[in-house]
Order: sequence, then C-alpha cells, then structure tokens
Amino acid sequence: GTFRVSATAGSSSSPLRYSSLTPSICSVADELINEFTVVGAGTCTAAVDQAHDTVYGPASQVTLPVIIDKATQTLTFPAQSSQNFIANGTFAVSPLATAEPVGPARLITYSSGDATICTVSGSEVTMISTGNCPLIASQVNDANYVDAQQVTQNVTIAPGISEMSVTSSPNPSLLGQEVTFTVAITPESIKSASLNRKAAVVPTGTISLTDNGQPLGSAVTLDATGAASFTTKAFAAPGAHSIVAAYSGDAFYAQSQSAAFTQTVSAAPVVEPEPVTPTP
Repeated sequence: GTFRVSATAGSSSSPLRYSSLTPSICSVADELINEFTVVGAGTCTAAVDQAHDTVYGPASQVTLPVIIDKATQTLTFPAQSSQNFIANGTFAVSPLATAEPVGPARLITYSSGDATICTVSGSEVTMISTGNCPLIASQVNDANYVDAQQVTQNVTIAPGISEMSVTSSPNPSLLGQEVTFTVAITPESIKSASLNRKAAVVPTGTISLTDNGQPLGSAVTLDATGAASFTTKAFAAPGAHSIVAAYSGDAFYAQSQSAAFTQTVSAAPVVEPEPVTPTP
C-alpha cells in the first residue's frame, strides 16, 4: 500500500523532495512525488527536504514517524473427509489449508484438538481411537503479519472395517454329529502390509450364527485373539445348510456379516445287520 505525508514548502522556490530514512519499512520511488510505499511493519521515518534557490538557503530537513501496523492474514481450511478407523493408521490432511496473503516464510501448521482420538505430525494424522478428530490449522505471526485466526475442521473417525472368516469341523458331517464352527475377525490394519508392524486393536464383541436364516444357538463372545468357537448337534436334516455369521461390532470396528458358508450334513449310514449263522 501507499500513503502521503503532509508538508508545506518554505520560501524557497525549490520543490519539496521526499525520502525514506527507513527503507526496510517504507520507500519512495520518485523524490519529487509525495508517495510512500509500505515495505514492512514498523516505524517509517519519512523525510522532507527543500533545497536553496537564488534568494533563500536550504530548509532544515523535517522528519515524520509513521507507524505501519502489522497486517492481518486469513486462513482457509476446507472440510476433510471422514475416515474408517485403523489402529495407528495414518491419513494426510487433504485438502491443505491456504493463506491470504501468500507468504513462504509464514508456514501453516496443523495440530490435534484431542490427542485421545488423533495426533498430528506435519500434515500426517495418526488415528488413536474412533470419534471426532479436531484438526487445527494455524499460521503464526512474523515481522509484518499478526497471527492468523485458527481454523478447525472436524474429521469423523468411524468404526473400522474388518473381515470375517468362518470354518467348521467336520465338514461334511453326519446327522446328530457334533460340529464346531470357528469365526475369526481380522482388523483392516492386519490385512494392510504397510501397517503390519503396528499394533492392531483386537476386535471384541459377539458372534451369532444362523442356519438358513434361523438362529443357531446363542451368541458367543470373541476371545482375546478376536475369534469365537461354537459347537452344536442341531442339524436335524441332511443336505446343504447355509451358515451366516454376524459380528456385533464394538467401539473400534463396525458390525458386519459373513458371506454364506455351506455346511454339508449327510444322513447317518444304515448299518445292515450281519446274518446269523445257525449253530449245528
């Protein structure tokens, strides 16, 4: 920006000449023009001179301090996409915040408003738990600008994705024979090769089984490995039984349902009586 100073010429016919004694704060492009350009914040010392003419000697230099206040800066931080929880998984702040006016020396930084949900390093966010992750964009002051007002965007970290595997033994089985089903819940973080070295939160909750849409026993609680086993003799009819496992979900992982698993039940073999040979 530019500004002018108020100055009145003396008796000399020479023109007034303008200059800056603080060129890092303000400058003058043409000494004959009363126009000062702001270079930075601080105290601009404006100087006015008038040279002699044939009658009058030079006037004494007059200086005027002009306070240049620091400018404001404005951050724009767009909304962020929600995430599915992965234990110690990361995601990038995207899109990034922008500042007006642009200044390479005034870096934009990011922080977390709740370290129990997420932490931030640079522009990388690490998920700690599910919930609302407040991401805060900041830009600090420098010699010419005041701090920008912080802007917060909330990122929803929803329960994570898991996969379910269902096995049974024996399969096929016979009518009336005990069958043991084992269901294992695998967190997304274990499936991801890039996160294999990071500790996963073991799923908790219960598993329920259905046989052709009908409940098969009571819900079973997952053990410390995220698996559950269930033994039953409930298959009363031979044929293919469509088994579906349903996971209750917990604070970290969403409810889910397995694909249909086929348990084949065969009729018990008929034991033919051995002929009795009469004793002579």
